This record gives sequence, structure tokens and C-alpha cells, in this order.
Amino acid sequence: MGVIGTTVAAAPPPVPQLELGAVQKAAKIDEVPAQYVILADTSGSMQQNNRYIELRKALRQFFAALAPNDRLTLLTFDRKPRLAYDGPVGTSPDNLIKRLPGSAKGAYTDVGAAINQAVTVLAKAKPSVASVVLVTDGRHEPPSGTSFPYSSGSSWVKLRERAATLPQAFIHAYALPVGSDASGARLLGSVFRGRTTNLDPAAVGQITKRLQQPKAQAQADKLRSLLTDDMKSGVEARWPDDVKSLEAGENELVVTLHSTARYLPLVISDTSIDVDGPDVSGSTLVPTTTLEPGQDLRVPITVDWAAGPRTWAFRTPATTSYTLNLTTSLASPWSNAAKQVGLKFEPTATRATEAGMGADNLGRPWAWILGYTVLAILLFGSLYAAYRYPRLSGVLTVTAPGVPGTGLDVPLAGGGWRMALQPAVPGVGVVRVHGRRRRGRSALVVAGGAPLLPRRMLLTIPPDELRMERSVGFRWQSRPVAPTAGQTPPMPVDRPVAHGPVPTPRAEVSEQALPSANRDSDPLGTATGPDPHTPVGRATPAPEATPLRPTSRSAPNQRRPGVPPSATRPAGDDPWADLDRPVSDEPGARFD
Repeated sequence: MGVIGTTVAAAPPPVPQLELGAVQKAAKIDEVPAQYVILADTSGSMQQNNRYIELRKALRQFFAALAPNDRLTLLTFDRKPRLAYDGPVGTSPDNLIKRLPGSAKGAYTDVGAAINQAVTVLAKAKPSVASVVLVTDGRHEPPSGTSFPYSSGSSWVKLRERAATLPQAFIHAYALPVGSDASGARLLGSVFRGRTTNLDPAAVGQITKRLQQPKAQAQADKLRSLLTDDMKSGVEARWPDDVKSLEAGENELVVTLHSTARYLPLVISDTSIDVDGPDVSGSTLVPTTTLEPGQDLRVPITVDWAAGPRTWAFRTPATTSYTLNLTTSLASPWSNAAKQVGLKFEPTATRATEAGMGADNLGRPWAWILGYTVLAILLFGSLYAAYRYPRLSGVLTVTAPGVPGTGLDVPLAGGGWRMALQPAVPGVGVVRVHGRRRRGRSALVVAGGAPLLPRRMLLTIPPDELRMERSVGFRWQSRPVAPTAGQTPPMPVDRPVAHGPVPTPRAEVSEQALPSANRDSDPLGTATGPDPHTPVGRATPAPEATPLRPTSRSAPNQRRPGVPPSATRPAGDDPWADLDRPVSDEPGARFD
């Protein structure tokens, strides 16, 4: 924060000026109270030529012109001073006139005692603007026993010393003689030296006109009391915190100019910004603006720091230090009015200075962060895909209902994540399988047919469960059953690279080779019927249905474990031919 106050040789542009009356109204001087002390002579001589009556009329007009907040002390004097009224002027001058005596009948004229009482009142008064008005038509003729028997002496010296220590900043005294022989009015100047105005002797009809001068002077004193401090005020520059943390490139900053004046409006013009520092420049564009007392003006400035080219490193630090110099011209539309009341305000160009620093990273950390983020996403996606779609394992068993002993065991281990079985399964088409894991449980997804066909087959097979689709059964053994003792494990099936693994057909088992108990307990309900060639539709297996497996080693066409299909089936024979064999059409064997 810096106070703009350093004068620079520059002439501010002319500003339209306001008249004194307009300035006084704008400054609301009527709200500033002033102290008036009126000393009215009530000796018998004031009755001559209707002087006292004219004085009452003049005072009424004088009171009517004062501000309601002004303070009034009304003193009458002849033999001694008397207090007629002490308080605010208010809005009824008639009430103030009623406080005066109806006529002047005093025998003496003690001017010294009256002035002494006025000094006593001012010593206790609070307003900083005060006026003393003495109206008399005679000489100083005090009674015996008074403290001021003569027109000079020690008592007058002490009274003068008391007047010099009054607390008011602006005191003016006015001596208004009524008639040519009113020398007592001039004694007021001996007390208020240098601050007394001796008005020309006034005729009876000129008292009102003469009293206009104290009122005008009091109004000027009020305005001067308001603007005295503002003649030394200016604007205060409040710099943002961003000045201490400049970044590379253009920086938009806002400087706040605060008016420290209480009453005086200021006109700001020719605002500019200069920067002292390496590779740092600044600019601003502010039109001529009137700043009201206590108001803030936001001045946008642009500070450009050419720190150097950007690099692809993660961090390339750069620092700088600089100084901002804000220059502006100040003026006021009240300058002429201030001169009329004895004040001087000369608008000047002023400057505020603020030191700043800058620090920035010329590297591109965002590129590194983005790269690591993409890498993390890819790694997470790979881990998630490996978890959600595990590699194939186990054996897929494909069977046809109603044909005991037929089926194929397709080893899936080593097939990767996805596998297409060749050749196509009759009634289903090309079968594609892939694994899936959901909520910690694994399953095998079997799809058949083209993806966009309405008759496409899609099955999700949990481990060791049978699923039927289009009269074909699918069972996935996620963990192959280990061969029993003395049993030779099956030989691996050749897997062409281009078409995936070739399914291994299971050995046929004739119905005659099955014991009657097995036929009666056939879980698929297969039994010979009168029409062995009737095709079977979509099968709905029994709850405990499982594909048939050979139960006797002497069953015809059964493939022995470890013997490849070529040993039991003629060369070139379709491995899925058994799936086309008709099934019985008995009610217990239909899969609809």
C-alpha cells in the first residue's frame, strides 16, 4: 500500500469549476454548527431615532439567515451584561427576538464587561467557528465598581490574553457602531487583535446590510474548516498480492486507488504505469474519472514478463524482480472555491511505487502428469480386463440329447482369452467362447451364430452346470477331472492356428450296451419310440439332466482314453455328425 503524494513536473488538464455557493451547498456547511455571540446595547441612548427598534428588526433577519444548527448567545448590556438567550438558533427567529427587552432604558454602557462576558462564553463553546458582533451607539461609560473603569489598563490586557487562548480555530469579531459618536465599538478590536472587522458606521436602515458580512464570513469559515485537511489529502494506492507472485506471460492485475479526502472530490487523469525490471513491461488504460470522497477506483494494469521459451522438462524454474511506478494527475472542481475562502489546492501529478517478484516453471509438468495418467488408466484397464475376462481354462463338453454316448470335449486351456470352435455346430453355427468374472464368480460365455442375426445364441455357463440351447447341451468344467488310477489321460487335440482348436468327438455308445437300469434312469429321458427320425426342438432338460458318458468299456464305437478320434472314426468323417442323429419323440424325451 502506497500513498500517492510525490509531486512530478506535470500540468493537470483543466477541470470545470463550481461556484462558491454550489460548493458550500455540496459540502453541507449548514450541518456544521457555528457559535454566534451578539452583544446588543440597551442603554437609554438607543431609544433615540428608533435605533433599538431597528436593531431588533435587523437581528430578526440576521437570525433567520442562520442555520438551525448554529449556536446563539444573546447578551444585552448597559450597567452590566445580561444573558437573554443561549442555545441553538432553531427555525423561529421571532422566538429569539422575544428574548430581548421591549425597550432600551439602561443608564450606563459598560462595553468592557460585555466583551469579557463574550470571551467567557466562547471559552466554553464547542464549535470551531465563532463570531462576535458588538452593536452600540455610544462610548464606554461604565458604572462605578466595574472591572473595566477605563478604556485601557491591566484588566484589558488580561482580557486580551484570555481571548488569544480561545479554542476556536476560526474567530471573527465585528464592531458595528450606530451613529458617529459610537467609539465604544472599537474597543472590540483591542481584545480580538487581528481578528476584528470595524464596520463602517451605519445609519439606522443599514444595520441589516452590515450584519450580512458576519454571516458570509461564518459560512466561509465553515467551508474552510471542512476543506483544510483535504488540501493535504490525495489518493492511496492499494496493490494486489499478485504483484509478489508474477507468472510468465501476461498478468492482469488490479490496483485500487482510494481517496483519502473527506469532502473534496478529486479528478484522476493521465494514469500510466512504468516498470523497472529485466524482461518485464506494463501498461494501463484509464479514462479521466471523478473520485468522490472516500471512494475507490479500480485501475486494471497488464504486466508482461518475457521469462523465455517453454521446455519439455518437468521443471525449469525462472525468477525475476521488478518495480511498478503508477503515475496519475489529480485535480478538483472545488479548487477555485477553496481559494476564495483562503485555501490553496494545486493539483499535481503524483506517483506510487511498489516492488514485486515473479517465479514460474517454464517446463511442461502437465504433459508428464497426462502421460502418467494415461499409462495408469491403461494399466488399470489391462488389470481389470484380465480380471473381468480371464484366460480360458478347463473343458467345454458339447452333447446332444437322445443320443447316448455322443458328445465332444473341447479343451480350452491355452486358447487365450477368446476361442472360435471349428467346424460349425449344426443348428448353432460357429461357436465362440470367452471367460467372464463377476462378483468373484467365473463363468463361460458361449455365443453361436452371427452377432446381428435375430436367432443368435448367447449362453452364460457357470462352472459344472448344464445349459441347453437348440437341443444342444453345453457343460463347462472349469477344472478338468483328474484321471483315476490306471486310466490313461486323453491326448491333446491338434489346434490349427487360423481356426482355433478342433473339438474332439466323444465315442459312441449304443443303447444295447447300456444296462437297463441306466436306460430307465436316463436323465435326459432318451428312449426309442415308434418314429426314430422325428427331429427334436429346443430342449428343456430335467433338473438333474447331465450328458451321458460311457458306462461300459465294451460298448461299441467307444473311444478309449488316450486314443485319438482317427482310431475309432473313419478319416474325413464330420466330428459333429453324431449331433445330427435323430432322437426319440416320446413325451419324456422332448425338449421344447
